[in-house]
Amino acid sequence: MKICSGCKISKELRDFHRNYLMKDGLQVWCKNCKQTHSKKYYRKNMKDIKVRVQKYKKENPEVGKRADVRRRKKDCKKIKARNIVNNTIRGSWLIPQPCEICGVTGRTEGHHEDYDKPLETTWLCKKCHLDVHRAN
Repeated sequence: MKICSGCKISKELRDFHRNYLMKDGLQVWCKNCKQTHSKKYYRKNMKDIKVRVQKYKKENPEVGKRADVRRRKKDCKKIKARNIVNNTIRGSWLIPQPCEICGVTGRTEGHHEDYDKPLETTWLCKKCHLDVHRAN
């Protein structure tokens, strides 16, 4: 058990991120407090952060290219399935349906259970789609 410096509540050690520089090897804030602090910091400094990121990307284009190549190799089937669905929607052969979980109409996304079967999609709204991926 460890007391969080942010919320002052005693929590399990698994509720703290690791930090090898600290004596006990853990951060002083729990994961929830750290996340809350990070979101507030980002909202407050969003413009500066975006400028810094754009500057870094311009100065280090090879870093982005390497990451993109790794992602494309890792998600090859996923990208192909997404492209097939998008092309069939564009060609009017496939029509997006309402969300199969909550029934919301409008902008729905095709969720693939199996990327080898790209046209077998479950139509989900953004919220439900994120929930499905979080559950898996």
